[in-house]
Amino acid sequence: MDDLLDAKEEALRDLRDQLEYMRRESERKDAIIMQMAQANASLTQRIPELEAPPEPRDAVTVSETSGNGTREDTQEPLQRRSWLLRWFGF
Repeated sequence: MDDLLDAKEEALRDLRDQLEYMRRESERKDAIIMQMAQANASLTQRIPELEAPPEPRDAVTVSETSGNGTREDTQEPLQRRSWLLRWFGF
């Protein structure tokens, strides 16, 4: 019977230790989230100063070759897609 009580007490100690560890981890993660939220808020305030200028860039002409090997000159502006669209293949 004493062995059973000792095992129970040891299990309770282990569970209390785990609970304390989880509480500390939760507090640490909450602190990290708060820091990230504050950093995000400060970066959001900088968006207007980082936006592109309103006037468009000069168009660049592109020369294309047709499928039969002859050259066709076209006057299409070269457009830059955002990196996100290029990343996903659009």
